[in-house]
Amino acid sequence: MSMHDTTTSKELSRKLFFLAAYSLTGAALMGSSIGLVVYQSGQFFFLNRPSHLELFHPRFPPSAPADPSPYHPFPHTAHGAVPPPPHPHHHHDHHHHHRHPLKSIFSTWLPVAAWLASLLISSTLITSRKWVPRILSARAGILISQSIFMLFWVLLGAIQEVQERLVAQRWAMKDMDAIAEAMDGTNQADVAFEMRTQIRAMIVPLCTLWYAAVVLLGTGTGLLTASSSCMENQLKRAYRYAQLQKLEQDEKETEWMEKKEGQDEVLLAVPVTSSSSEAMSRPRYTNSQRAILMLLILGLFTSQMKLFQWIVEAQSVRAYYTGTTKSVSTCLTFVGLVSGTAMISLGSRFLPRRSS
Repeated sequence: MSMHDTTTSKELSRKLFFLAAYSLTGAALMGSSIGLVVYQSGQFFFLNRPSHLELFHPRFPPSAPADPSPYHPFPHTAHGAVPPPPHPHHHHDHHHHHRHPLKSIFSTWLPVAAWLASLLISSTLITSRKWVPRILSARAGILISQSIFMLFWVLLGAIQEVQERLVAQRWAMKDMDAIAEAMDGTNQADVAFEMRTQIRAMIVPLCTLWYAAVVLLGTGTGLLTASSSCMENQLKRAYRYAQLQKLEQDEKETEWMEKKEGQDEVLLAVPVTSSSSEAMSRPRYTNSQRAILMLLILGLFTSQMKLFQWIVEAQSVRAYYTGTTKSVSTCLTFVGLVSGTAMISLGSRFLPRRSS
């Protein structure tokens, strides 16, 4: 029986080690997801930013109807009439100091806040109402969260593909704005205005889908956090129980040997105190397991840095100027599908079904 208990303790220790490695990989994928959310928020900020022509020469194109949008500061001007020239410093300061910070908050900080809020709400609800393991087992919760991460990366790749097209159109409008600003009476202003209107019409549904994906990511992160914590607690309780069973068996064997030999003074066992029992019941990683975890952390960090370096270089400002930009949407979709499939397969194979 002692041999059986020792084998059980080693098996539970291996399961805890795998859970730690699995959680580290999941945390790395979650960190990459947040990094990509921040990256795409910069693209939304660029698409929402007013052009140079709108900042310093705010007027309607001759063929465009009056549009009382915040980008045109003279909504009540008659069609075709040229509005009075505003004070250049006042108009520039108004857009630069009021519109840009609001757009920066909406595009950069608000998605991170939405992710954090959905994470806290989902994890609190799951933990307080004990949906895991009452409704879902810890194993099922972890696998479902990995499926949510994979779906999020697929959505992120689709959003990135549309963003790349819109950003390319936005860069093409810079040349049109420059021509329209240099030559009065040209139709470049009409073309630029129509393209800008099409881009803004696409931004609203795209941004709505993007925020839905961010909330989905937060919900999946909350489910992963609660399920991993529940499974870890289950495994630790099972490990402590196995260790206590082993200690009880050892004490029984010692007492039996003492009675059999009649040498109490010689075979007297050291009493096991509560503190030593608690210390022995704590699972500890071996040196090889710690080395594997350190190498895993280093590998995940390096791969993340390489991925983001490639994305930034492929979509940099210099790449748009030189015409050497590369689409990264296919890469994001591929990474999400491969990593999600691998995590689901490994979890289905190695995560314990029950830890009682």
